[in-house]
Amino acid sequence: MKLRILHLEDSAVDAGLVADHLRRDGLDAEITLVQSEKEFREGLAEHPDVILTDYNLPTFDGLRALEIARELAPSIPFVYVSGTIGQELAVEALRGGATDYVLKEHISRLPSSVRRAIEEVRQREHAIAQAEALRSSEERLKFALLATEEVVWDWTVGDDSMWVNESLVQHWGHEIAGSRVDRSWWRTQVHPDDRPIVTESFDRALQKVSVWSSEYRFRNGRGSYRVVFERAFIVRDSEGTPQRVVGAMMDMHDRRTLEQELERSQRLHSLGRVAATMAHEFNNVLMGISSFNESIRRQADPATTTYAATEHIRRSIQRGKHVAEQILRFSRPQPPERRPVDLGPWLEKLLPELQGVAGNVRVRAITRVGDHRVLCDPAQLQQVTLNLVLNARDAMSEGGEVEIELQPAASADPPRVDLPELGRFTMLTVRDHGTGIVPEILTQIFEPMFSTKRSGTGLGLAVVQQLMVANGGHVFVESTPGVGTAFHLLLPQVEQEDLEA
Repeated sequence: MKLRILHLEDSAVDAGLVADHLRRDGLDAEITLVQSEKEFREGLAEHPDVILTDYNLPTFDGLRALEIARELAPSIPFVYVSGTIGQELAVEALRGGATDYVLKEHISRLPSSVRRAIEEVRQREHAIAQAEALRSSEERLKFALLATEEVVWDWTVGDDSMWVNESLVQHWGHEIAGSRVDRSWWRTQVHPDDRPIVTESFDRALQKVSVWSSEYRFRNGRGSYRVVFERAFIVRDSEGTPQRVVGAMMDMHDRRTLEQELERSQRLHSLGRVAATMAHEFNNVLMGISSFNESIRRQADPATTTYAATEHIRRSIQRGKHVAEQILRFSRPQPPERRPVDLGPWLEKLLPELQGVAGNVRVRAITRVGDHRVLCDPAQLQQVTLNLVLNARDAMSEGGEVEIELQPAASADPPRVDLPELGRFTMLTVRDHGTGIVPEILTQIFEPMFSTKRSGTGLGLAVVQQLMVANGGHVFVESTPGVGTAFHLLLPQVEQEDLEA
């Protein structure tokens, strides 16, 4: 590529000498010769590769040319070619930003000076490009780490601390100072049951492999544990000794939950089809029994045991029909008709009915201050609340009180579970002070057909969860054996567009 040179020189002889030395050294150069400040400024606008200038000119001098060049084109190499510049002026010029100076009596040195100046510019531009690429890469990494919820960490083997990214604070809720944590602290966040296995596998990996991975439970800032998948790369020296370990920890809780929900949904779908068929056939059988039973009852003397038996059969048939109805309702759920509902007045109207089914157990409503407008199907929410009150009544065989508490979820004392964004929900809690539920059973209570009652169908709480999900809500349970149980219903608050609709 042809080299473009801007040459400020008033002597045609000296200009020719410069051009001749450059050509003889093999430099393919296009030289623009200028003599005045105006021409010099116009030449700079063409972005030359190198500036050559004499020091003393009749109407213009080299120092002024250097000032202009540093202002308009600071990255272009500037070389003095002069026969009058002395040592002190040369040093001053270099301090002012000149690249080099060549005395005319040593003009043979000019080509190498020009080559060196061009190379310095290329190296500088390369360094700037590398720095910009590094900055862009660091910026991309920073934003990527902010976008992901993965905890990325870097540990120098033998050091007691490790660097971690901001996800440990933002996503996991841990309070740490700066970006470093002690490895001993990290180990204490691993679930006690998983800690020995994780520690042993990591130590074993340090001895012989380059990649380590493990799945275990890690504690968040709220004290609950979430399943994580961790993968790390072990950097070794030429002798195979581990020097550094860089890893990433992925929160698998939501993924596992979705997988479990998908599996549960598929299982329930299959169960629903079977159950619907069975309920239909069961109803047919009950209708046949009911017809024969009614025929026997009409012919029997009311004073006989036969007549009393028909009454027992009739009540059993009614219970069977109720079970069949629950199975059909569960297997063929009706889509909710959601609309804005103010739960304060809604609960006040429902309270007498709740008290009627609660029997000797008192039902008390507690409404906290706040906006209790939610989007739901009020009939389905009534079914859910009645179901929970009946369960609470059964848990307090000797009587007591059921509390139905209404409050904004964000101001509530939430259960120790991972909740959605509380600010968008209202919480309705049904709380009893009965026998409570043991931990072994607590994880199964929403499963279809699971029941601890002799006469229970095992569908009540399954229907509760089904209806809450259908209404865009959530249901959580807290229970302590011998103290009582609380079911927390989270219902989505009404948005402005819901009111406008």
